[in-house]
Amino acid sequence: MSRNAYDEAVLIQIINGTDTALQNMGTVNQQVQLISGQLTTVNQSTSGQRLSYALTDWSHSFNRVVNSLKALNDNVVTMRNELRNAAAEADSAAAATG
Repeated sequence: MSRNAYDEAVLIQIINGTDTALQNMGTVNQQVQLISGQLTTVNQSTSGQRLSYALTDWSHSFNRVVNSLKALNDNVVTMRNELRNAAAEADSAAAATG
């Protein structure tokens, strides 16, 4: 049983899940960028311009989501490290008074 509300295994699952999501999103983004480049070449109508603007908006949103996921991962890694340090300090204090 964990000494705190956050089990290290759960934190590792969050870190790994976020890394996987970032990789998958990168693949999707590459495909969107490819389509976006082709779209401006083959569809120069009003609808093509609208689609191009929508894809540009999507790209901006994509970057915000990626940055948020990276920040989440950084925070979880920091939390995991702090929990490890606190556990080590508690063990040392218990051994010293033991």
